[in-house]
Amino acid sequence: KQWYQRRVREEGYLLQIRHSVSDTKALFIGDPSHLYLTIVVSDYSSQYFWRQLPNEIELFMIYIVSLSGALAIFNAVPAFYLDGQHMLDAFLELVMGCSRRASLRENISFGVQIFSTVLVGVNVVNAFVSVCILYQ
Repeated sequence: KQWYQRRVREEGYLLQIRHSVSDTKALFIGDPSHLYLTIVVSDYSSQYFWRQLPNEIELFMIYIVSLSGALAIFNAVPAFYLDGQHMLDAFLELVMGCSRRASLRENISFGVQIFSTVLVGVNVVNAFVSVCILYQ
């Protein structure tokens, strides 16, 4: 009991949350604004799947936007066969110009692309090994 009282004094509030349908209860210690920002409350509580459809569509769209953003960022990596390769070449041409230093610019571009390709390859192998170890 003393631990709760001390924690409530440090953190702010002690709230009891009750689920309206199943009557389960939970305690929350902290700022109510954190609770408001982390919990999603929905009016839908039906046994029929089509009534859950708006929530499922929203979740699907969140996943689609996240996947599209991740692919856009991955595609901007200056590795071989990705669009980042062309962005790097355009950036180096803008910075270094297209006059006498073309061979230096090409060497810098090639070095950065080799490094990025090796880094992407190492990350892919690391992810594969991690998944293999996880699901043994």
